[in-house]
This record gives sequence, structure tokens and C-alpha cells, in this order.
Amino acid sequence: MPHVQITLFEGRTQAQKKAVAVGIMRVLEQELGALPAHNWIVFTDKSLDDWFVGYDSQSEIDARREPGPEDD
Repeated sequence: MPHVQITLFEGRTQAQKKAVAVGIMRVLEQELGALPAHNWIVFTDKSLDDWFVGYDSQSEIDARREPGPEDD
């Protein structure tokens, strides 16, 4: 019984999580022969304030980041 734990920043939709879960289930079934009914995937959403790199939370790091083309 595979158990996959995925921790993410908050904000992903249920549809996005479902798509990821389906993809992971396919890989587990194809590569391990594990039946989807016997697999567990758990998503844990965390605030940017709960993730730290060095002394700073991810929200502090993002606040200092220069805006890039993807931010337009």
C-alpha cells in the first residue's frame, strides 16, 4: 500500500490536486503494479509563513523579490 505525502503552498485548486493524484496513481499502478484502491495520496497545504529558507519565511522572501515577467 503506497502512501504519498505532498506538501504544497496554499492556493492549489481541488481540480489541480485531483489531476496530480490521477497522474501519481497511474505511475504507481504502471511501475509498481499497485492497485489505485490500495494507494493513499495526502495533500497538505501550508501558508507561505510556515515555510522557512534560512531565517526568512517564504512570504518574506517573496516580498523582497523583484517583479519578473511572470508577475505581470
